[in-house]
Amino acid sequence: MNITRTSLITLAALALTSGSALAQVTINQAKALAGGVSPSDGPGFPVQLNVPGHYVLTGNLLVPFGQVGIQIGAPNVTLDLNGYQIHGGGECTHEVLYNPVTCIQPYSPASDGVHITATGAGAVVRNGSIVGFGSDGILAGNASSTFEKLRVAHNKGHGIYVGNTSVVGTLRVSDSLLEMNADAAISFQVSLNTVGGLVERTRASHNNGGIAGPNLVVYDSVVRANYGIGLANVAARGTSTQANIGGNRSSVISLGGNLDNYTPF
Repeated sequence: MNITRTSLITLAALALTSGSALAQVTINQAKALAGGVSPSDGPGFPVQLNVPGHYVLTGNLLVPFGQVGIQIGAPNVTLDLNGYQIHGGGECTHEVLYNPVTCIQPYSPASDGVHITATGAGAVVRNGSIVGFGSDGILAGNASSTFEKLRVAHNKGHGIYVGNTSVVGTLRVSDSLLEMNADAAISFQVSLNTVGGLVERTRASHNNGGIAGPNLVVYDSVVRANYGIGLANVAARGTSTQANIGGNRSSVISLGGNLDNYTPF
């Protein structure tokens, strides 16, 4: 094979371009405090991810009282927690089993763990924990988001909340644990006609509500021991509901294989 000097230069350029496309931006506490994680990211929290790309934690983030942890404000951002946690410093508890979840400080309505703005279409957050915030663990202003292999716990708001009715898209939550949140584990309050979502292989337990939302399918999951209703306004398949204080289900379409206190429905 005859490879000219021009061909070699072209191949080298392609290799550099491919490497750049696959590059990861790392985030840790020191980088969060210094700023510059993305071009418009200032010092401190929230860490602003305003450029599409793949961002990876290389350590835990401890977020000061009243602050958002990470804000995603660009399309096609993947945030890999890499087994680490974003922690807001709070803690929630049941004083008595099956009583409402109550939370110790901090309390600040603006302090979400991960806040995805309406411009953050196609966000992916995965592989770690979001714990101890005064509001929602994840607040998604855009329904086109994927959340997988997460523990979202001890937040004074929802575990995951999607509530922008003007957005067309989808939600997917998979292989996750939502526990000890002082509002619903997952609340998908968006237009019935414009979006849909799937929750699969996920456990929601000991929250002040289970999983709710129109046009949402819950598959192969467990919704147990929540203070409010377990499942509301969803379709379910292969999902177990048990010991939810507000009732195990309300307005649920059964797609088969569901168990309500071990009784099929």
